[in-house]
Amino acid sequence: MKWLGTIFIVISCVIMLVTFSFASEEHTKDRRDKSHHNQESDENDDKRLPSPQNQTYLNFCGSCHFAYQPGLLPRASWEKLMSEGHFGTLDEQTRKQIMDYLKTNSAENNTSEISKKILASAGPNKPTKITDIPYIRKKHDEISPDVFKHKTIGSRSNCIACHTKGKEGNYEDDFVKIPKD
Repeated sequence: MKWLGTIFIVISCVIMLVTFSFASEEHTKDRRDKSHHNQESDENDDKRLPSPQNQTYLNFCGSCHFAYQPGLLPRASWEKLMSEGHFGTLDEQTRKQIMDYLKTNSAENNTSEISKKILASAGPNKPTKITDIPYIRKKHDEISPDVFKHKTIGSRSNCIACHTKGKEGNYEDDFVKIPKD
């Protein structure tokens, strides 16, 4: 009978070791998955432009059109756009607040891939339209001009008509859906 007790203890120990081994593997897998998820988020953050947060900018610019992420244009382009009176009549304080926000968050001050590509392609030029940025034009050059005339798109400047995550600053090809009409 003494050997039965020994066998029982050995079997119990084996069961505990196997159980703890699986639990440890699951814990390690969970940690690896979380680490991978965080790495993906960090990688996506490099591709994503921060969404506009300045309420004055959102109120004035967003009242007429999509409030573009400031990282879609270089600082000099925003300065030129503001000096040309694109925003109509603004009091000096509001104009300065919007301009400071745009300059602080322009492509030069952004770590996203798209901002870096925009800067590299714009060179010394100061395009005031995102659609005039060489990198943006090249990304859209295979799309027929007729597509931009679709009722649900209207023009090349309506980014969010096709870029389903554009409001969140993600313009990756994986999130493009061109409307059929």
